[in-house]
Amino acid sequence: MSTLKFSADVKRRWDALTLYAESMDLTEYGLGILHPGCCIAILPEDGNPESDLGDDDLWYGVYLKTGADEDDNLYMKIVWFYTPDQAVSQLSSRKDRKLREIINALPPDELILSNHGDVIEQLSIN
Repeated sequence: MSTLKFSADVKRRWDALTLYAESMDLTEYGLGILHPGCCIAILPEDGNPESDLGDDDLWYGVYLKTGADEDDNLYMKIVWFYTPDQAVSQLSSRKDRKLREIINALPPDELILSNHGDVIEQLSIN
């Protein structure tokens, strides 16, 4: 199993937060209870929620936990899914040739759990 990779900036942002909760109650938004390990779909900043959205218009990740800053703004620690094209673009060395072949054989709409972690605002999924 590979190690999750959080950039120094993301790690610094998360370390500045206070652990808020493992699970989040988002029923007021019609989303139910979010537990660690739940898959989430996120509309990118430049996305238009009023338009007809397809699966390709969203980003997908796995929720890990929630933290809060000193102003009680909530942030979520997540790990992203990649499409095959995104996953292949992350492979750099020749030793990844076999893995590249395996990924290229996947259907284009397949999602692959990456080791790319991030911290996003909780409002991103409302």
